[in-house]
Amino acid sequence: MKILLLASAFNGLTQRVWCTLREQGHDVGVELAPAHTPESMTAAVERIDPDLILCPFLKHRVPEDVWRRWTTVIVHPGPVGDRGPSSLDHALLGRSPRWGVTALSAVEEMDAGPVWASFTFDVPEGITKSALYNSRVADAAMDCVAAVVRKVAAGDRPKPADEHPRAVPGTGELPLLRRPAFALDWRAPAADLARRIAAADGAPGAPAVIAERTYCLFDAVATGEDTGAEPGTIVGRDCEAVAFATGRGTLWVGYAALLERKRGPKLPAAMVIDA
Repeated sequence: MKILLLASAFNGLTQRVWCTLREQGHDVGVELAPAHTPESMTAAVERIDPDLILCPFLKHRVPEDVWRRWTTVIVHPGPVGDRGPSSLDHALLGRSPRWGVTALSAVEEMDAGPVWASFTFDVPEGITKSALYNSRVADAAMDCVAAVVRKVAAGDRPKPADEHPRAVPGTGELPLLRRPAFALDWRAPAADLARRIAAADGAPGAPAVIAERTYCLFDAVATGEDTGAEPGTIVGRDCEAVAFATGRGTLWVGYAALLERKRGPKLPAAMVIDA
């Protein structure tokens, strides 16, 4: 089968899909959406004329001329019914015990197309967004890709989302979460702060004010140790991490990046935070 991967970046998941499909004998091409206007993207697809377009990692809108003429399937990192660009962020912030990945047809409305396949998985407590994406999300995405390729080859069609069982209750359209949504309030319990940092892992990062400077914090672990210090005060250091007092417990932070007009490099917290 001639398959075109349409992606916003040739990230790890896109590479995994590309390698797997090639190993299975498919003719696989890749087009990166940021390199195209809608018109040039349509022209590129027209030149390739694929049997199937797969979008394993796509933040851009598929041109209408493309999805109306070629079978185009979006791999969305959320269960059936979930819609929006911050799916994993919401799942981790909301402490969802179960999540999923859904393959659906591209249509005018984002993440609203009929469903080709969906797989769910348990969400480990305390996992970061990057770790979840690169493990259970990626594995479920590969299951979706395999199901889509099999169904397209057999001439099957997708089902409307409302006819597909919802393995995760309460899903719906959720808004984009930008960096301010993850801002830390040091008066909160350490466990809550660690969860916010885990949900913002990679991007956009969880901002926090430390000694009148703003940092993005990563790789946090909460402990039950209460020092009695003012929340936000540094109460410990080791060779790489820095510990902070919180409203309840202590928060150890492994990595940080100074946040000024742009985010600085992510480095061991003890190297970056000089308060």
